[in-house]
Amino acid sequence: NKTLEDYFNTINSDRENNLIIGEVPIGIIDGQNSIFQSRNLFDVSSLEIFSNGLKLFITEDYNTYDSKFIYLNFSPQTGEIITINYKPL
Repeated sequence: NKTLEDYFNTINSDRENNLIIGEVPIGIIDGQNSIFQSRNLFDVSSLEIFSNGLKLFITEDYNTYDSKFIYLNFSPQTGEIITINYKPL
């Protein structure tokens, strides 16, 4: 049986559309850090970010840098889950 954590740590791939779905970005979730990194360069226009399953919005909730870094406008608290979907470059 998979746990919820196993589910969120699994990276799914939509091979037909070359999408990465449900990736947990690299970064510490401790209530202070707000910078995260994807495992691959991403097409900024394809990026979707979710905090505890709720979709975030560019500029309102986050910004990107260099097609790899994500700057959240908040610092997720311990226990929160951040996931991303994107088309890799």
